[in-house]
Amino acid sequence: MEVDNNSLAKLMTENLIHGEDEYVLMTGQSSRLYTRFNPPIEFAITSEGYEMALCRLETVYSFPNIDNSNNEICISIDNGVNWIHLKIPVGSYTVTEINDTIQRLLNENSKNDGKKEEETYIVLSGNKNTFKCELEIEKNSTIVNFNVENSMRSVLGFEAKQYRGGRKRYESENKINILRVKSILVQCDVIKASRVNGIPYPVIYNFFPDASPADMIIVQPQHLMYRPLTMNTISSMTALLTDQKGEILDLGGQHLTLTFHIRKRR
Repeated sequence: MEVDNNSLAKLMTENLIHGEDEYVLMTGQSSRLYTRFNPPIEFAITSEGYEMALCRLETVYSFPNIDNSNNEICISIDNGVNWIHLKIPVGSYTVTEINDTIQRLLNENSKNDGKKEEETYIVLSGNKNTFKCELEIEKNSTIVNFNVENSMRSVLGFEAKQYRGGRKRYESENKINILRVKSILVQCDVIKASRVNGIPYPVIYNFFPDASPADMIIVQPQHLMYRPLTMNTISSMTALLTDQKGEILDLGGQHLTLTFHIRKRR
């Protein structure tokens, strides 16, 4: 997303001291921000060179842990005669919220329209001691099938098979993998690359968000970590947020604001 150099809300430079010290602010509704500087930012050529650090980051915890690759489950409430194929809406969920959504969708899609009260067919819950998911199926006629494409078994820890009811409680064979984003990497294309698991990435800062879904994420490092610039003239710059695998974060249209400080190397 290109940033308009005439808009203070999108680009700000201040505290310029003889080309040796500069602040740059970038903002937009994407995890990839691009700006072109006119005129370019130029620094005097010195033996020390220049370096840059992230001063502040602001965005909203909006990246999903449930998307179209892991949001499906198939359930029968009549012993396998008919199957209800459910797709959880893309979003950020806890195990409890996944359970509540399945309950709602099941009742909306079941044929028990004559019943006044909603039925509880299955109950999903997280075990904080084993880090596994527990599945309770009360009725004999209920079957849960995780052997479907884009199954949420990868999140809940179950195998690709069917689980039959009858007052049974199942524990997932694997641990819950509810947190898809375990670290956020801030990358910028004008700095010297760091090594992430042996692979070079231009990472200027990394952190784990101390926030819950839909909350603001505000990062303001107490100790700035500077990385060397790879050029003395900056005509454009791209910054982006990725997860620990290097995959670009989906911010869902939420605003991202990044503030950088550039100085002479010390």
